[in-house]
Amino acid sequence: YAAKAIDIEPELTDPYFALAQSHVVLGQFAEAIEVYSALLAEVDYGFSKANFAQDATYTKFIASPQFKKWLRE
Repeated sequence: YAAKAIDIEPELTDPYFALAQSHVVLGQFAEAIEVYSALLAEVDYGFSKANFAQDATYTKFIASPQFKKWLRE
């Protein structure tokens, strides 16, 4: 449903976060980064490691090579 919501109203941020978090929970880190990157392209939003470190759900995500590469770009 989140992907459909993004298609309908791409300026809303909640669906991006919901979809990205579902990818993180499933260990699909590259897909999560694609969603976060799409969010960045749609709205002016900045991410840092601190944004994710507060939630244990993201522990493996922020340790992943995909996340580290994404933050460097």
